Amino acid sequence: MSNNVKRIIYYLIYVIVFGFFVIEYDILYRYFKDIFLLTYKLPYLWIFLAPLLRMLIGVLLALPHFISTYTQEGSWKIDWIPLITVGLPAFCVAIVPILSIKWQPDAYILNHYLTAVKVAAILFGFILLNSFGKQKSELSRDVRTTINE
Repeated sequence: MSNNVKRIIYYLIYVIVFGFFVIEYDILYRYFKDIFLLTYKLPYLWIFLAPLLRMLIGVLLALPHFISTYTQEGSWKIDWIPLITVGLPAFCVAIVPILSIKWQPDAYILNHYLTAVKVAAILFGFILLNSFGKQKSELSRDVRTTINE
């Protein structure tokens, strides 16, 4: 089987798994939304799980790049610049639902900018996984060229 056919199969599997996860997440979200409309009480478990599930969506979006990085040679490294400049603020916005349990001023952000909170959680998950990479060491290149000569 050619490399392109394998890549097509891998991406189709990825789309199916990702689509399944998003559909299941949506079903769970609608279930809890119906419960909230009846009881008017937000369970603490959902407050903690909602940002984590959205972060998992971001991780799933970054998964193809991570898998291709995983197969490369070299030692693992972390790119701290995007992790700190993009990931840290996104994480702070993403955990606003958790913070709103104790501090009511944060509830303003949660109520008026709910889309921003959702996107920030997805962005954090994406940046978190994309910050990992591999770096080829100079020693391994020198050894390979010496062996090939």
